[in-house]
Amino acid sequence: MSSNKRPFLFLVVALAIAGIGFLIGQGKEGAGVPVVILLTSIWTIYASQRWGKESAR
Repeated sequence: MSSNKRPFLFLVVALAIAGIGFLIGQGKEGAGVPVVILLTSIWTIYASQRWGKESAR
């Protein structure tokens, strides 16, 4: 089995973002989309900064 846990982590984060967006969208119609866009952008920036440094080594 691969020791690289990044694909699993990305799957978990993607499912969490989708779940949060769904729950917020259930509470207020249309509010889930901006939340998903914001959280996805934050995660993309974080992941690219974190793992971009590791892969440059």
